[in-house]
Amino acid sequence: MLLEFIAHACFRIQLDNELTFIIDPYDSPLFDGCFTYPKLEKEPCDFALVSHEHLDHNALHCLCDHAKRIEGDASGDGWQVKTIEADHDRYGGHRFGGKIRMHRLQADHITLLHVGDLGQRLDDTQLARIGHVDFVLLPVGQFYTLSVDDAIDLVARLRPTWTLICHYATPFTRLTMTGPRPFLQAFDQRLGSIHRWPSQVNLSDKKRRFPGDKSLRCAWMRYRYDHYVKHNNSENSITP
Repeated sequence: MLLEFIAHACFRIQLDNELTFIIDPYDSPLFDGCFTYPKLEKEPCDFALVSHEHLDHNALHCLCDHAKRIEGDASGDGWQVKTIEADHDRYGGHRFGGKIRMHRLQADHITLLHVGDLGQRLDDTQLARIGHVDFVLLPVGQFYTLSVDDAIDLVARLRPTWTLICHYATPFTRLTMTGPRPFLQAFDQRLGSIHRWPSQVNLSDKKRRFPGDKSLRCAWMRYRYDHYVKHNNSENSITP
Protein backbone atom coordinates (compact mmCIF):
# COMPACT_ATOMS: atom_id res chain seq x y z
CA MET A 1 0.00 0.00 0.00
CA LEU A 2 1.37 3.37 -1.09
CA LEU A 3 0.29 6.56 0.67
CA GLU A 4 0.72 10.12 -0.58
CA PHE A 5 -0.04 13.16 1.56
CA ILE A 6 -1.41 15.63 -0.99
CA ALA A 7 -2.24 18.50 1.40
CA HIS A 8 -4.53 19.56 4.26
CA ALA A 9 -6.53 16.36 5.06
CA CYS A 10 -6.28 14.93 1.53
CA PHE A 11 -4.45 11.65 0.93
CA ARG A 12 -4.01 9.33 -2.04
CA ILE A 13 -3.82 5.60 -1.37
CA GLN A 14 -2.75 3.03 -3.95
CA LEU A 15 -3.30 -0.63 -3.14
CA ASP A 16 -1.06 -3.45 -4.28
CA ASN A 17 -3.65 -4.28 -6.96
CA GLU A 18 -3.27 -0.65 -8.20
CA LEU A 19 -6.76 0.49 -7.16
CA THR A 20 -6.56 4.03 -5.85
CA PHE A 21 -8.51 6.01 -3.25
CA ILE A 22 -8.56 9.75 -2.58
CA ILE A 23 -9.66 10.87 0.87
CA ASP A 24 -11.07 14.38 1.44
CA PRO A 25 -10.30 16.14 -1.86
CA TYR A 26 -10.30 19.92 -1.50
CA ASP A 27 -11.16 22.82 -3.75
CA SER A 28 -8.92 25.88 -3.92
CA PRO A 29 -8.72 28.81 -3.47
CA LEU A 30 -11.25 29.06 -0.64
CA PHE A 31 -12.37 31.25 2.26
CA ASP A 32 -11.52 34.64 0.75
CA GLY A 33 -7.94 33.69 0.01
CA CYS A 34 -7.24 32.00 3.36
CA PHE A 35 -6.81 28.59 1.72
CA THR A 36 -4.54 28.58 -1.33
CA TYR A 37 -3.11 25.11 -1.91
CA PRO A 38 -2.63 24.37 -5.62
CA LYS A 39 -5.94 23.21 -7.03
CA LEU A 40 -6.49 19.55 -7.77
CA GLU A 41 -7.10 19.13 -11.49
CA LYS A 42 -8.96 15.93 -12.40
CA GLU A 43 -6.93 14.03 -9.82
CA PRO A 44 -6.89 10.36 -10.96
CA CYS A 45 -8.43 7.75 -8.65
CA ASP A 46 -10.90 4.88 -8.62
CA PHE A 47 -12.70 5.69 -5.37
CA ALA A 48 -13.28 8.76 -3.20
CA LEU A 49 -13.99 9.04 0.53
CA VAL A 50 -15.42 12.26 1.99
CA SER A 51 -15.42 12.88 5.73
CA HIS A 52 -17.89 15.79 5.64
CA GLU A 53 -19.52 18.35 3.37
CA HIS A 54 -17.11 21.28 3.62
CA LEU A 55 -15.39 22.50 0.45
CA ASP A 56 -11.91 21.83 1.81
CA HIS A 57 -12.90 18.14 2.18
CA ASN A 58 -15.59 17.25 -0.41
CA ALA A 59 -14.44 18.61 -3.79
CA LEU A 60 -15.38 15.60 -5.89
CA HIS A 61 -15.46 17.82 -8.99
CA CYS A 62 -11.66 18.09 -8.69
CA LEU A 63 -11.28 14.34 -9.25
CA CYS A 64 -11.27 12.42 -12.53
CA ASP A 65 -14.64 11.73 -14.12
CA HIS A 66 -14.74 8.01 -13.32
CA ALA A 67 -14.03 8.38 -9.59
CA LYS A 68 -16.73 6.65 -7.53
CA ARG A 69 -17.71 7.99 -4.13
CA ILE A 70 -17.99 5.38 -1.38
CA GLU A 71 -20.71 6.07 1.18
CA GLY A 72 -21.23 3.96 4.28
CA ASP A 73 -19.64 0.54 4.68
CA ALA A 74 -18.41 -1.06 1.48
CA SER A 75 -16.02 -3.67 0.14
CA GLY A 76 -14.45 -4.63 -3.14
CA ASP A 77 -11.51 -6.40 -4.73
CA GLY A 78 -9.08 -6.76 -1.82
CA TRP A 79 -10.40 -3.89 0.28
CA GLN A 80 -13.00 -3.06 2.91
CA VAL A 81 -14.18 0.33 4.17
CA LYS A 82 -15.98 0.85 7.47
CA THR A 83 -17.58 4.22 8.24
CA ILE A 84 -17.88 5.52 11.82
CA GLU A 85 -19.89 8.66 12.55
CA ALA A 86 -18.64 11.29 15.00
CA ASP A 87 -19.03 15.00 15.82
CA HIS A 88 -17.08 17.82 14.18
CA ASP A 89 -16.67 19.49 17.57
CA ARG A 90 -17.04 18.88 21.28
CA TYR A 91 -20.46 20.56 21.26
CA GLY A 92 -22.35 17.79 19.51
CA GLY A 93 -21.50 19.22 16.10
CA HIS A 94 -23.36 22.49 16.72
CA ARG A 95 -20.30 24.74 16.37
CA PHE A 96 -18.58 23.62 13.18
CA GLY A 97 -21.19 21.90 11.08
CA GLY A 98 -22.61 18.71 12.51
CA LYS A 99 -21.33 15.19 11.90
CA ILE A 100 -18.22 13.83 10.25
CA ARG A 101 -17.43 10.36 8.97
CA MET A 102 -14.28 8.53 9.97
CA HIS A 103 -13.13 5.94 7.44
CA ARG A 104 -11.36 2.71 8.31
CA LEU A 105 -9.75 1.15 5.25
CA GLN A 106 -8.48 -2.41 5.41
CA ALA A 107 -6.38 -3.73 2.52
CA ASP A 108 -2.98 -5.31 1.83
CA HIS A 109 -2.80 -6.60 5.45
CA ILE A 110 -2.94 -2.99 6.67
CA THR A 111 -5.66 -1.15 8.57
CA LEU A 112 -5.71 2.63 8.18
CA LEU A 113 -8.05 5.13 9.87
CA HIS A 114 -8.73 8.65 8.56
CA VAL A 115 -10.60 10.51 11.29
CA GLY A 116 -11.62 13.54 9.20
CA ASP A 117 -12.24 16.76 11.12
CA LEU A 118 -12.85 14.94 14.38
CA GLY A 119 -13.63 17.27 17.26
CA GLN A 120 -15.10 15.04 19.96
CA ARG A 121 -13.57 12.55 22.37
CA LEU A 122 -14.64 9.14 21.09
CA ASP A 123 -16.81 6.96 23.29
CA ASP A 124 -16.36 3.24 23.90
CA THR A 125 -18.88 2.29 21.21
CA GLN A 126 -17.04 4.29 18.55
CA LEU A 127 -13.68 2.90 19.66
CA ALA A 128 -15.01 -0.66 19.55
CA ARG A 129 -16.28 -0.14 16.01
CA ILE A 130 -12.87 1.17 14.96
CA GLY A 131 -10.97 -1.70 16.55
CA HIS A 132 -7.27 -2.16 15.85
CA VAL A 133 -5.54 0.18 13.38
CA ASP A 134 -1.96 0.22 12.12
CA PHE A 135 -2.00 3.82 10.89
CA VAL A 136 -4.18 6.74 11.98
CA LEU A 137 -4.37 9.96 9.92
CA LEU A 138 -4.94 12.62 12.55
CA PRO A 139 -5.75 16.37 12.35
CA VAL A 140 -3.55 18.36 14.75
CA GLY A 141 -4.26 22.03 13.93
CA GLN A 142 -6.74 22.36 16.84
CA PHE A 143 -9.64 24.87 16.85
CA TYR A 144 -11.73 23.14 14.14
CA THR A 145 -10.66 19.70 15.39
CA LEU A 146 -9.33 17.99 18.51
CA SER A 147 -7.23 19.88 21.02
CA VAL A 148 -3.69 18.64 21.50
CA ASP A 149 -4.65 16.93 24.76
CA ASP A 150 -7.63 15.19 23.17
CA ALA A 151 -5.56 14.16 20.14
CA ILE A 152 -2.87 12.71 22.41
CA ASP A 153 -5.55 10.89 24.39
CA LEU A 154 -7.01 9.40 21.21
CA VAL A 155 -3.63 8.05 20.11
CA ALA A 156 -3.05 6.59 23.57
CA ARG A 157 -6.40 4.80 23.40
CA LEU A 158 -6.12 3.58 19.79
CA ARG A 159 -2.42 2.70 20.05
CA PRO A 160 -1.69 2.59 16.32
CA THR A 161 1.77 1.61 15.14
CA TRP A 162 2.04 5.00 13.42
CA THR A 163 0.24 8.32 13.80
CA LEU A 164 0.39 10.47 10.65
CA ILE A 165 -0.48 14.14 11.17
CA CYS A 166 -2.47 16.43 8.87
CA HIS A 167 -4.86 19.43 8.86
CA TYR A 168 -2.57 22.07 10.37
CA ALA A 169 -1.40 25.55 9.43
CA THR A 170 1.04 25.86 6.52
CA PRO A 171 2.14 28.77 4.30
CA PHE A 172 -0.88 27.94 2.11
CA THR A 173 -3.40 28.62 4.91
CA ARG A 174 -4.48 31.63 6.93
CA LEU A 175 -7.15 29.80 8.88
CA THR A 176 -7.48 29.60 12.64
CA MET A 177 -5.19 26.62 13.10
CA THR A 178 -1.86 25.97 14.75
CA GLY A 179 1.09 24.46 12.99
CA PRO A 180 2.30 20.94 13.83
CA ARG A 181 4.67 22.00 16.63
CA PRO A 182 2.27 21.81 19.66
CA PHE A 183 1.16 18.26 18.88
CA LEU A 184 4.64 17.04 17.92
CA GLN A 185 6.11 18.35 21.16
CA ALA A 186 3.35 16.75 23.22
CA PHE A 187 3.72 13.43 21.40
CA ASP A 188 7.48 13.47 21.89
CA GLN A 189 7.14 14.21 25.60
CA ARG A 190 4.23 11.89 26.41
CA LEU A 191 3.91 9.07 23.89
CA GLY A 192 6.82 8.21 21.64
CA SER A 193 9.17 9.23 18.85
CA ILE A 194 8.81 11.68 15.94
CA HIS A 195 9.88 10.82 12.40
CA ARG A 196 10.06 12.93 9.23
CA TRP A 197 8.72 11.22 6.10
CA PRO A 198 8.59 12.22 2.43
CA SER A 199 5.22 12.94 0.84
CA GLN A 200 4.97 9.38 -0.53
CA VAL A 201 5.69 6.22 1.46
CA ASN A 202 5.14 2.47 1.26
CA LEU A 203 3.06 1.66 4.35
CA SER A 204 3.72 -2.04 4.00
CA ASP A 205 7.44 -1.38 4.50
CA LYS A 206 6.77 0.88 7.47
CA LYS A 207 4.62 -1.78 9.13
CA ARG A 208 7.10 -4.60 8.50
CA ARG A 209 9.97 -2.62 9.97
CA PHE A 210 8.69 -3.01 13.54
CA PRO A 211 7.05 -6.46 13.84
CA GLY A 212 5.55 -6.98 17.29
CA ASP A 213 6.91 -3.65 18.58
CA LYS A 214 4.27 -1.86 20.68
CA SER A 215 6.05 1.52 20.72
CA LEU A 216 4.11 4.56 19.47
CA ARG A 217 5.53 6.59 16.60
CA CYS A 218 4.42 9.78 14.89
CA ALA A 219 5.22 10.55 11.26
CA TRP A 220 5.28 14.14 10.06
CA MET A 221 4.98 13.73 6.29
CA ARG A 222 5.89 16.33 3.76
CA TYR A 223 2.93 17.22 1.59
CA ARG A 224 2.86 17.23 -2.21
CA TYR A 225 3.44 21.00 -2.47
CA ASP A 226 5.94 21.28 0.38
CA HIS A 227 8.76 21.96 -2.09
CA TYR A 228 6.97 25.14 -3.22
CA VAL A 229 7.75 26.71 0.14
CA LYS A 230 11.05 28.31 1.09
CA HIS A 231 11.58 26.93 4.58
CA ASN A 232 12.85 28.91 7.50
CA ASN A 233 12.63 28.58 11.27
CA SER A 234 8.84 28.91 11.47
CA GLU A 235 6.77 26.36 13.35
CA ASN A 236 5.73 24.87 10.00
CA SER A 237 9.27 23.88 9.06
CA ILE A 238 10.76 22.62 12.34
CA THR A 239 12.72 19.39 12.39
CA PRO A 240 11.57 17.45 15.47
